[in-house]
Parts: sequence; structure tokens; C-alpha cells
Amino acid sequence: MKKAYLLSWNPDKWAWEDIDVEIEHIKHFGSVPSYWNCRSKQPKNGDLVFIISVGKKIKNGIYASGIVDCIVDNQEDFLDPNKLVRKVYFDFNIIIKPSNSSKILEAKYLIQQFPVQDWTPQGSGIEIKDEILDEFLVSWNKFLHNNHPEYVQNAEYWEDIAPQKLYTPYERNPKARIECIKHYGYNCIVCKMNLESIYGQLGKNFIHVHHEKFVSSYSGKHLIDPIKDLKPVCPNCHSMLHRKIDGKHLSIKELEKLLKQP
Repeated sequence: MKKAYLLSWNPDKWAWEDIDVEIEHIKHFGSVPSYWNCRSKQPKNGDLVFIISVGKKIKNGIYASGIVDCIVDNQEDFLDPNKLVRKVYFDFNIIIKPSNSSKILEAKYLIQQFPVQDWTPQGSGIEIKDEILDEFLVSWNKFLHNNHPEYVQNAEYWEDIAPQKLYTPYERNPKARIECIKHYGYNCIVCKMNLESIYGQLGKNFIHVHHEKFVSSYSGKHLIDPIKDLKPVCPNCHSMLHRKIDGKHLSIKELEKLLKQP
């Protein structure tokens, strides 16, 4: 049975600076990868997460949802780079632009409808109780139908789809990713495409980072070389690298050769 978790967001302490880019990316591609501090070890691949605001600057309530990829320990904290925390990695499929006029599923409504649940969590990653989960999801879908119909399909397919893992905690390591892109730039190493040349400002400084050796082939912790092991690739080429031909994945060089064939 799938689970759902609340990830708390305090806008008084942390500004969601790239939210506009993430919203636009969802409009074009259906989802956008992200990660969040999470105290719980329980979320698993395919579970659902909701971002709930607990600050004072804007209305408290749910502003986003996503589908879990994995949980990783010893990651840099958002607010304190010297502090290591547990993070949940997931794909956003819904983000509502935060403001005092935003139409959101407000905390005060949730408290009235589902009083057994804590809707003002102090810690990020508390589970939405099984006894109210089905009814809560009905309320969420109804809210989207009435206020954000462009997201309805995104909300309704989550129970049947476990997202393909095009990312890993190692690929998403912020320092390794930065070093990789600093070395190679934002052009796809396979097809040479730069997303800014196609999407303008929306695609500026956007690229996936691919781990050339699949993480499943490792055992336990290991170090990676961000230049040797990671490569920048566009979303299309990244998807092709995670497909198989004759039972095996193509290397970057093999995909590049395939791309050049007439």
C-alpha cells in the first residue's frame, strides 16, 4: 500500500527562489526532480509527498506534491551547509505559485476535515495517517478539479505509476553536479543541444546529469569523480541512456554513435 507524507516548508526561513522555473518545467515535461529535508526514514519509491507551508508570510496549506524516488542520509542542509541531514528525493508533479492570493488546500480546512492529523508539523516528513489517506486524496483531487484543472491528471495517476529512476542520490549530489557542469557546461554531451537555444530563458542553465556507471552496480558507499563519472545530458538523451537494447543500456559513446547514423 502506498503511503503519503507531509514535508514542511517555512517561507519565513527559506525562499523558494527557483519555483517559477520548476513550475514552467512541469508544464512542459510533467514533472521536475527535487529534494527536501526529511526526518523520517519511511518514505519509499512511489510514495507521495506534499509540501505544506508552516510560516507566517503566506497562507498555510499545501502548495505542491510529488512522487518519492528515495531517501538519502548525510546530505547538506538547506540553511546550514555545515549540517548534514536526511533528504527525500522525489519528482514534483504539482506546484502552486505561493502568494497570499493563491488558491491552496488550506491548513485550517484540513484541520477541520481531518482533526486526527497534524497539519502544522514542526518536523518535515510526518506520515499522513492511513485512516484518512483515501478521503484526503479525494479532497485533494476535488480541490484541483475546481481550482487547478491543468494539474488534475498529474494527481490522479500517482497510485499506478512508480517513476523511472533517471536520477540517483549520487547524481544529485549538489557539489558533484556543480563540478560536472562547471567542467562540461550546459550542452548535452550526446546530441550537443543547449536547452536555452530552444526554450529561451526557461531552458537557461538547465541540464540533467547522468552517472555513467549505474549505481546499482556498486555495493555500499563509494566516491565518484564528477568529471570522469558524471556527464551532462538533455532529458531526451538521458531517457535513452536508461532504456535497453538487447537487454543492455547504451554507453554515452554508443548512444552518440547511434544518433549519428542516417
